[in-house]
Amino acid sequence: MANVDKLCEQDLKNIAYSQKTQACSLMANCIGIKPYDKEKNLNTDIYVNYLYDHIMFAVERGFPWKSVGIVVNFANRLLKFSKGKSLAETVTWYSKEAENMFPLLGERFFKMYTDFVFSTFLSHYQLYQYVLIKKRDEEIPKVKLQITPPESPEPFKLGKESRIFEYEQTICDIERRESEKVNSLLSDKEKLNDENEIKKEEMFKKYEDREDPLTKESLSDMIKDIITCYTSSLTDDLKTTITQTQDTLQFKLEKTSLPRPQVLGPPPRYKLKTPVSSKDKQTGRKTPEAKPKSGRATASGKSK
Repeated sequence: MANVDKLCEQDLKNIAYSQKTQACSLMANCIGIKPYDKEKNLNTDIYVNYLYDHIMFAVERGFPWKSVGIVVNFANRLLKFSKGKSLAETVTWYSKEAENMFPLLGERFFKMYTDFVFSTFLSHYQLYQYVLIKKRDEEIPKVKLQITPPESPEPFKLGKESRIFEYEQTICDIERRESEKVNSLLSDKEKLNDENEIKKEEMFKKYEDREDPLTKESLSDMIKDIITCYTSSLTDDLKTTITQTQDTLQFKLEKTSLPRPQVLGPPPRYKLKTPVSSKDKQTGRKTPEAKPKSGRATASGKSK
């Protein structure tokens, strides 16, 4: 038990006017309890909170500061005596001590404090006995965790509207899927090329190792095999290219059809594939499209 007699009137005022966590730390320091860990020193934490509750009860009920000191001193002696004692023994002890406390607190405050003790401490007497006497087994897990702090937020002026942010996120998602699709097609194309190269090597080796003289029929078969092999390779390559082009157009269509916020301006356009002459570049004039001549104009020209 700590030395509660060290608590003076000013200490009690400081405890009463502070928040509970700070007040408990202040009281523990005043009565000689060193800083402790609440998880590892549960008994100490319960003891400090027990004294704090008695102090705050007296303060909130308007007890004089001198009477508050008497209450906390009595609460300390009550807890000290009750350890290992039966409830009947503790009540008997309380009755004897009440004869000395009654004239110090006065009838009104004594009755209030007695009701408080019986409704709190004595009502949960067995629980206090179990917690304060029985040594608690420490079951505190110790796990090392790697904590990654969040990145510093960007300045508020660089923030974006939700619709713009959602639009850009959707575009990024489309581009990500497009990139994954391209990489997948390139990987498949490389595998097909490797397989075709192996087939070519096997075919060449087949005819290189051949010892019988070439005939018209064997030469014809060899040419057919070579043509078939190269045709198959070109066909696979062409299929991959067509698929890649279709996917590219599909992703471009998906991005173009997405509603674009007006504040971002017009969407990017694709470059013109029609060549422009040097003369048009200098003058800045667009190349006019060639218009087909009508049948009537052609006929009139011939008649002239």
